[in-house]
Amino acid sequence: MTSIVYELKGDGYVGYSVRTVDRALRYSDSKPLDIDGRGIVQIDFTGTADGPTGRQNLEPPVPVVSLVSSIVSTRYGDGVTQSFVGLGDSQSPIQVEAMERPTRLRVSVAAP
Repeated sequence: MTSIVYELKGDGYVGYSVRTVDRALRYSDSKPLDIDGRGIVQIDFTGTADGPTGRQNLEPPVPVVSLVSSIVSTRYGDGVTQSFVGLGDSQSPIQVEAMERPTRLRVSVAAP
């Protein structure tokens, strides 16, 4: 199993959704992004910020290897951050775990 950990810093509340998608489309303009891999997991965060605004700051995930082919993240001024994870296999099961102290979101990818 390979895990990708998103670390959140700050005092605000961040919402998230995780799902598999056929294409990686940017939130702001639906422009497709190039993602390496045979499958794509999309993670959307709401309530994120680029600086000290009282919202949570999302730290980019550490690049990983093995079951994950690529990670591409994009941020928008309205508090939305998207992250797309390219998978080596489109049938790879994923698990999501919210963690505290520090606040993190772990997305784990297993071999099919």
